[in-house]
Amino acid sequence: RQVRIVFFWCLFTLQYLACVLFIAIFLANVAEASTTEWMESSGMSVLEEFILMPMCLAAALVLFASLALCCRPGLLEEAQPLEEEDPAEELANQLDEAIEPQPEPQDDPHAQVASGANVNVQRDSNPENAAESVRTTLRLMH
Repeated sequence: RQVRIVFFWCLFTLQYLACVLFIAIFLANVAEASTTEWMESSGMSVLEEFILMPMCLAAALVLFASLALCCRPGLLEEAQPLEEEDPAEELANQLDEAIEPQPEPQDDPHAQVASGANVNVQRDSNPENAAESVRTTLRLMH
């Protein structure tokens, strides 16, 4: 991945330098009056594209937003920010609903790992404790 990024930037730099060289050769082969006109025209194009048009668009958006607020004064109160719910909290709430008390196992043969080693399985019959444990684990992971 790093190699692709470096390759991209090398190609980009080469293209940029080729464009600058092409423009420099063009300007060297035309009359001085034409060079001045071309530079002024290019400067105005850049000014329009990157300064004037974004400023006009921003002013128009502010104008339309102000008109909307003037026409409907309660619009700002209606627009409530969306509250983002924490995914860990949402999962913990789902687990609260899904967990039901389970009976204690009696010599469960499934409590051993395939290798034959005993596994200490601790089950809590209280679903609130289990859900809180999951919440805590998810918060630590988050």
